[in-house]
Amino acid sequence: MCFPGRVENADGGIQAAISRFYNSDLVQLAIAALIALNFLIALIEAEFNWEWLDTAGKVLTVTFAVELVVNFVGSAFWRFWRSGWNWFDTCVVGVSLAELFFPELPGVTSLRLFRAFRVVRIFKRLKSLRRVCNSLFAAIPQVGNIMLLMCLIMGIWSVLAVDFFGGAMPEEFGTTARAYMS
Repeated sequence: MCFPGRVENADGGIQAAISRFYNSDLVQLAIAALIALNFLIALIEAEFNWEWLDTAGKVLTVTFAVELVVNFVGSAFWRFWRSGWNWFDTCVVGVSLAELFFPELPGVTSLRLFRAFRVVRIFKRLKSLRRVCNSLFAAIPQVGNIMLLMCLIMGIWSVLAVDFFGGAMPEEFGTTARAYMS
């Protein structure tokens, strides 16, 4: 039974209802659409710097702050902080709120650049994009190994190029570094 002013446990009370609402496909799709709209506004604002775009960005900042609070309440404390995506959301929204409420702080205009990272939050919302993102992150070590192998091969070819062409074309192949870049 739910009494006014009392938050029930996550098994079947108010918190569970908030969690179900927040995690519903419709709400997640709406948040993803707002994130995409925010990214579009940021692109247009960077080009044209219209005043109404700045106002729309501020409204979206407050909307994302409310969304973060709803997520926090629906998730409970520890479940919320276990997710790396929630940490990222908190940082992005926190920086946006700092820029919104403290515009006179030195260096706060550089924090506006951080708002561009809001679009990364869309990966949390859409499962298919999240899977792609996680796969890309999992592939980073293998890509690093390929890059190392390519650097070694290019280094070998650079040494050979200096030996074969260094005397004839010293501007391009006079040193290993020049040959590496040629």
